[in-house]
Amino acid sequence: RGVNSVKFDPSATNKIYAAAFPQNFALPVNTKGGVWRSTDYGVNWTQIKSALNPALNTDRAEFAVTKLGNGHTRMYVGVGNSSEAPANLARFYRSDKVEIGSPTFTDLTTDQNIGYCGDPAVGAQCWYDNVVYSPPGKPGVVYLGGSFSYSTYGSSTNGRAFLRSSDNGVSFTDMTWDATTNPTPPGSCCQPNSIAPNGMHPDSHAIVEVPGSRIAFFGSDGGIVRSSGDFSDISSQCTT
Repeated sequence: RGVNSVKFDPSATNKIYAAAFPQNFALPVNTKGGVWRSTDYGVNWTQIKSALNPALNTDRAEFAVTKLGNGHTRMYVGVGNSSEAPANLARFYRSDKVEIGSPTFTDLTTDQNIGYCGDPAVGAQCWYDNVVYSPPGKPGVVYLGGSFSYSTYGSSTNGRAFLRSSDNGVSFTDMTWDATTNPTPPGSCCQPNSIAPNGMHPDSHAIVEVPGSRIAFFGSDGGIVRSSGDFSDISSQCTT
């Protein structure tokens, strides 16, 4: 199925990382996938993070690499596929030393981010919408984007179009709605609450922060949305 993401190590141009779909139609079948590393400008490759399920050719890993203060390279990885089985729900990992040896990845999957690029209402689709991003110079910040969480939208989540962590991927904030509190338009078919904040469109694909700021541009099936970079407490939007 090919390679879906390539990034240079932030400290060495000879080191390259790539994510690839599993090999299901060539021998040996049901192998590979996940994330790979080359230390010789792409001549040879070593798998450093396995696929979630190499038997599925829809299994897609996305990752971000960032430099830590101690000189090591941190990698965030989100991986999932098209299966809705509990074992295949998208998961999130972090390793703080991926530039050499066999990295150890910590599973940071929680109720906040599990299955972030899949939803029972529409089916798991990490092969289509999966993005992991850490802004340069901010190793403790990471964004996850994927499928809209239709089954929990307006209740336990704001839709999870994009999730943002500022504590090294330990906990996340749902970035789908903003802090406006305009009333819900009369006759709205799909808004269960009394207010209708500005929100992001489903199916997320790309994000970039403006260097030196928290201003971010989010790309999805609906186009481009820009955030001012300011954060507000929107607890008042919550209902029972």
